Amino acid sequence: MKQYSLSTFTCLITFFLLCDLHPVSPSFIDDSCREAATGDPTLNYKLCVSSLESNPRSQNASSHAELTIISIGLTISNATNMSSYITRLISTSESFDKHTKNCLQDCLELYSDAGSTLQDAMNDFKSGDIVGAIVKISSAMDGSLTCEDGFKEKKDGVSPLSKENRSFFQLTAISLTFIHMLFH
Repeated sequence: MKQYSLSTFTCLITFFLLCDLHPVSPSFIDDSCREAATGDPTLNYKLCVSSLESNPRSQNASSHAELTIISIGLTISNATNMSSYITRLISTSESFDKHTKNCLQDCLELYSDAGSTLQDAMNDFKSGDIVGAIVKISSAMDGSLTCEDGFKEKKDGVSPLSKENRSFFQLTAISLTFIHMLFH
């Protein structure tokens, strides 16, 4: 009969314990988003699930840290897409009044800044500067609110970006909630 060393036995036990502690489950995204929405009633559970499921990397995620990195990445992409969308709106629409055009220009700057701020937040998170990551994600989140509020400064002002601002806000909320879940 072949004998195994104590270190081999210890490695096997450790391997099985780790597998048991961090199982990769097809419902991990669903469970994580449900937990996130329970912890933050303003967080949209369905948007959380659909946005994470849209990224193929999330299918193999097995920790909230991995989902945090993925969600920050999705938010960076959204900020970039918003900048492009706003640029197209400004250049193709002659129907906007001066106030709306000025607000769109402000929003373009806010989303451009948000993209680089979120990239810094990603770097902070990966390097372990959790407070820095939270501050930067929160700053990007505020940009979507500031964008929306600018349109309302004019009586009867209507934002052509309301839906997009809400989605961006939600994406930042998902990232923040996952970070908080890591430490509570």
